[in-house]
Amino acid sequence: MGRRINQLPIGQGNPRVLDFAAALRQLRERAGSPTLADMATRGGVSVASLSKAAGGYELPSWRVTKAYVEACSGDTGRWRTN
Repeated sequence: MGRRINQLPIGQGNPRVLDFAAALRQLRERAGSPTLADMATRGGVSVASLSKAAGGYELPSWRVTKAYVEACSGDTGRWRTN
């Protein structure tokens, strides 16, 4: 079992970044809440990068976003345009 997910920093920072992080978290939840370790193995990026992607402090790179979305069986084409 993975650690508890920290709350998004609502009221701090860029609302666009917070919305993006929230959407990543929803995608992960819909995928059955896989652990970040499992996602990292599937996506070929570090656990830290995946955690930071959904942290709400900065937008992740496309490489990390793509790995996150693919690890959750999401549509990368949809995420590329957002």
